Amino acid sequence: MKKRHLWKEVKIILVLLILCIIAFLVLELVTPKKVYPSDIYDARETMKFDLDLSSNNYLLSKQIKGDNYIMYAEKIDEKIYPASITKLMTLVVALDYIDDPNERIVATYDDMAGLLEANASILGVWNGTEISLETAIYGLLLPSGADCANILRRYTEEKSNQDFIDLMNQKARELGMENTHYANVTGLFDEENYTTLRDLNKLMIHILNDSRAFDYVTTWEVSQDGFDMEATMNPYRDLLKNDHAEVLGGKTGFVGESGLNYACFIKNDQGEIYILITAGASEESTDIPNHVKDVNLIIDTYFDGV
Repeated sequence: MKKRHLWKEVKIILVLLILCIIAFLVLELVTPKKVYPSDIYDARETMKFDLDLSSNNYLLSKQIKGDNYIMYAEKIDEKIYPASITKLMTLVVALDYIDDPNERIVATYDDMAGLLEANASILGVWNGTEISLETAIYGLLLPSGADCANILRRYTEEKSNQDFIDLMNQKARELGMENTHYANVTGLFDEENYTTLRDLNKLMIHILNDSRAFDYVTTWEVSQDGFDMEATMNPYRDLLKNDHAEVLGGKTGFVGESGLNYACFIKNDQGEIYILITAGASEESTDIPNHVKDVNLIIDTYFDGV
């Protein structure tokens, strides 16, 4: 009787075990797998061998149902100096502490200190000038104003009681930008101010998912507080589109140590959003800057009929 009772218990355990295995297999089949960036590449990945680009580094990624897929790329884990693309992180951190973009702030001497000597791009917000925080944001992004970067840094530090550079590096860690370090808010050359295209792609994904940041980054022209501002790429806007796709907006960057860089959003005629980042284009003097030529070539090649 004991053996029969024991065998009955064993059968029950076996049945339960089999049921568990079946349930696990069913869940495996019906549960969608999380696919991470760069796990899936488009067949046109080989196009990188066909394009004669000036940029040393480039990355094109696509948003598909909330996930980001790197379509094709070159040297995306190589360390680069982002130059004024740094200001995208300046924007993201400042927005964490700006509740009312219409709030006014008065510029100080310190906001402009050293910028003219460094030949930095500025909006021209001189000591004593009062502007809105939103004007500072547009001044940061469109003419790439280093003075506006310093204004936003000062405002954020006063409000948060934290060092802005620390906040930038903290945000980078939060976004998984493991090979990035910020040393300033402007992008002026510093060996400790570096990133990779893979990391910049993560920053761009964050901006894409933040409606406020995305709206600012995709603005081409605006007039506020007596300043007429336009994006540095605005003069070449016709070259940044074709019948199937167009650049929605982005941020350029240049220092001698980095070459010409550009990070932008592209929308195709099906409404799909892509992220394009190029870096290291040569500065040789031509009618059309080399990073503009590269973006134009990528759009015309990749989005030709896509």
